Amino acid sequence: MIRKIFFIVFCSFTLVSSAQKNDSLKLSINITPQYLFIAGIRADLEYKLTNKINVFAGMQYYTGTINTSGNESRDINATSSNVDQSKRANDNLEGNGWNTGIKYYFLEDQEYNYYLGADLTYNKFNITIKEYDYFPYVEDGLTFYEYRLGNIETDSKQFGYYITAGATTTIKRFVANGWIGFGYTETALSKDFNKFRKYNSFFGQYAYQGYAPYLGFKIGYLLF
Repeated sequence: MIRKIFFIVFCSFTLVSSAQKNDSLKLSINITPQYLFIAGIRADLEYKLTNKINVFAGMQYYTGTINTSGNESRDINATSSNVDQSKRANDNLEGNGWNTGIKYYFLEDQEYNYYLGADLTYNKFNITIKEYDYFPYVEDGLTFYEYRLGNIETDSKQFGYYITAGATTTIKRFVANGWIGFGYTETALSKDFNKFRKYNSFFGQYAYQGYAPYLGFKIGYLLF
């Protein structure tokens, strides 16, 4: 649903925006398609502050089922049925965040331009894990625990700090940005997260922490 809304908004701006020269256009709306690979979408507004400096800010939204088969098994579950094992392979993801940054361009008002930049991102992920553990139940006013398959709520919060080098191409009102860079991701996990899942085997995952490359691209449209 969120993706459809972004698509409609993008098309609407394309139809209603007035004709202007590119060098007079200062504000663009952008999406970052590679976030779809991690069950998310990222969008931002970018503003031309001066002839060589752009600033941007936006949001991320995450939702979907994520498959964790291959990294969630524990020895204690080795005797569970194949049906139960397949249920454990699907976690539910919900999340949101924001991003902001600045770019310094080497040229002024060019269709092809190069820049150095700095990005700051924040994400909060809520993951519902279907896993074996001891779950409480009440009987005759007393609380008991039974070992069974159930839902466990975990969360992860991430801050990312990045330095980038990139290029921008402008064709009429359409803009494409690509970048490579390097930075650090700082992660805070709920107490149960590492007990059941890792999600930290490579950069970009929901519980990754450490230094990592930072690369991607985004496409956008100049509004006015």
